[in-house]
Amino acid sequence: MIRFFRYHVDFIKKYEIDLTSVILTNTPPKAREHKSRSANFTPGVIVLSERNADEALIKIKEKIRNGEDVNKLELLYLPMYISPKGRDMCDLLEEAISLTPAVSAIKEEREHIQSLMLLLMGRFVGTEKFRKV
Repeated sequence: MIRFFRYHVDFIKKYEIDLTSVILTNTPPKAREHKSRSANFTPGVIVLSERNADEALIKIKEKIRNGEDVNKLELLYLPMYISPKGRDMCDLLEEAISLTPAVSAIKEEREHIQSLMLLLMGRFVGTEKFRKV
């Protein structure tokens, strides 16, 4: 938490703006705030592994079917959610990638989303499984 507090303070000093920090993590943090003599730091913390991948997929597919906008960040991070049905990250990644054409008609945007998914997942999935995708 101290590391994120330092990033937060440095950013505010450098750019002289108000800032709300949000931490995306796959494991619950030990602390959700940091207090010092001069400041309190309480960022928004989103624990991706506490989100339900199966429910998120249903909602995304329903939005696609209904022609509604899909939250691209939800799709991007979906493979890091937990699947009560026991699907692993690679299966979720493959399905999320397969949905990107329905989410964006712009080729470059689809490629950016897919590239970001692969970059994020490369850190969490073993090399052999990752090559499969």
